[in-house]
This record gives sequence, structure tokens and C-alpha cells, in this order.
Amino acid sequence: MIHVEHIGNANLHIGDCREALATLPDGCIQCCVTSPPYWGLRDYGVDGQIE
Repeated sequence: MIHVEHIGNANLHIGDCREALATLPDGCIQCCVTSPPYWGLRDYGVDGQIE
């Protein structure tokens, strides 16, 4: 299920990126930000990031 928030002249599509991106026409994306479910945590050298 995809939820769309309208913020000013931008649309924020919230959901599984595989589903959300498939609903959009080619060439309409200027920026795509995802948060992948990492298998095993990554250490980026910042204290307190991995607990």
C-alpha cells in the first residue's frame, strides 16, 4: 500500500519502494530516498549508532 503526502509542490510517496516506483511514469523522478532493511548493521564510525 502506498500513501502519498502533498508538501508544497512536492509529493512524498510512502511505502515499499518496489511498489511505489512501479506506479510512477518514466522520467518523473528527481530524487528517490530509501531506507533499506540492512542485513547486519553497518558501522559508519559514529558513536551510539549501533546498539
